[in-house]
Amino acid sequence: AAFQEATRDTHDETGDLFEGFQQAICSSESEDLDQSTRQRSGCQPASFVQYMDIMTNATLDIFDEALEVLEVYDDALVLLQDTADDLQTQEDELRDIDTF
Repeated sequence: AAFQEATRDTHDETGDLFEGFQQAICSSESEDLDQSTRQRSGCQPASFVQYMDIMTNATLDIFDEALEVLEVYDDALVLLQDTADDLQTQEDELRDIDTF
């Protein structure tokens, strides 16, 4: 959750940077394209910022899912360690019985 908040905060702070970047791209394309062609080709700063929002949210969703998978593996490792500890205890008890 903290990672998500930090990422979202960073994205909010850099939204203007993305928009400026897209405007620079559109400006460089303007040497080759007229206004109507640029608009038809999707060279619009707002669409770039929306794209970045979508990609950021998709990336956060992927990280969330990856964290859930890691938590499942962590739980499985804990269970395996508990089982190993129980087996070791039983082995120790059997050795104690064998020594009598």
